[in-house]
Amino acid sequence: MAPGASAPGPAASSLEIAPPPRVPKAWENPPPPRMAKQTYSGLVAFTDVVVLTGFVIGVGAESRPLMIGASLGYLLGGPIMHSAHCRYRTAAGSLGLRVLTPLLGAGLGAGLMSGGSDSGFIPAKAVGAFLGAGVGVLLAPVLDASLLARQEWFDDLRLAPEVALSPRGGTMGLTGVF
Repeated sequence: MAPGASAPGPAASSLEIAPPPRVPKAWENPPPPRMAKQTYSGLVAFTDVVVLTGFVIGVGAESRPLMIGASLGYLLGGPIMHSAHCRYRTAAGSLGLRVLTPLLGAGLGAGLMSGGSDSGFIPAKAVGAFLGAGVGVLLAPVLDASLLARQEWFDDLRLAPEVALSPRGGTMGLTGVF
């Protein structure tokens, strides 16, 4: 082989060395954009305002079909909005919130009024239960619209109910990982 001539074949290409990879400088690589807040709380709140207004009108007009329809809208309006955004676990949580919050409010109200004096023919516990359930009915949509309809942080939350019964009573609770 003549001097300066290269050997044919793959041996010639194996001598080529690739340049080192380029590492971007810190000022050249901006941080990734933050996830935009995806909230549809306005839709959930609007649904609840319409439904609760319909219920109040139904009570005033003594219209049983309107009250039943508004009650179903209260229970299912928020979960339907969450399902429309493909957040099915949140929809189940919304339904649970709308069922359990008035029940817990009624229990708390009856417990707080257990030592009160009865006025007329209505027991104090019944008044407390009614007021507590009313607060629960109003609180559930507020919590639903302000907490559950915020997609960016709530998807990482894991909740589990706890129930313990004993011969002398019981406890209910909710545990979670944030």
